[in-house]
Amino acid sequence: EIMIMDEVLAVGDMAFQKKCLDKMRDAAKKEGRTVLYVSHNMNTIRQLCDRCVVLDKGRVVFEGNVEESISVYMKQNDDFRLKYDYSDLLRSKNETRKFQMLGLDILGLEKNQILQGEDLNFVLHCKANADANDLGIRFELLYADDTLAGTTFMNETFNVSAGEKLDIFASLSTKNIAQGKYHAVALIYEKNQFGMQVGVDRVCPAISFEVLNKDGSLVWLHQYWGHIHLDDMKVLDVKNSE
Repeated sequence: EIMIMDEVLAVGDMAFQKKCLDKMRDAAKKEGRTVLYVSHNMNTIRQLCDRCVVLDKGRVVFEGNVEESISVYMKQNDDFRLKYDYSDLLRSKNETRKFQMLGLDILGLEKNQILQGEDLNFVLHCKANADANDLGIRFELLYADDTLAGTTFMNETFNVSAGEKLDIFASLSTKNIAQGKYHAVALIYEKNQFGMQVGVDRVCPAISFEVLNKDGSLVWLHQYWGHIHLDDMKVLDVKNSE
């Protein structure tokens, strides 16, 4: 009578995932079964679960309600540094990459916290193992609970020659990023003859940081409002309707 599901929603299209979610809900609510759902996806945990157990290297570190458990899990994943060395991540596969990321330095900050609206400046250290053309970089930004917040592309592509080393200075706007802790997956891609992006290198986490509210007056509720803080609406006029 116990249904065990281990990252079942990590594969399949949206229709398949919805079917799985519906089936698990029915098993728990209508059939009275216990559903043990193992996942890193906080959105589906919020949808399915009414109690959680948080593990760290196989050891139970917390057991309780969903939101408290998610908070504990998110704190476990904090990786706030000003300098990132990717060499350990990539050493075993260096020889197969045309172009690889070596590390990243955050610039102009004493710690990984930035006020919403300010630019996060950094330099990405890279080297070319072979000639490559039309390379681009994208950052997939994830909230602390690993839900995808959005994707940003560097606005220029570039060419490299074998043996060349590059320091790429870049700036990430936080104008519409809601307050909270984030990390990013960095991807190098090469455009093929059809204009498609072919992956060359990938690093996760490439960078971690926290966005702070400017005036501290609003506590952003990600589970209800999402991860994008849109520009304020403008009130054009207010009239008495009588």
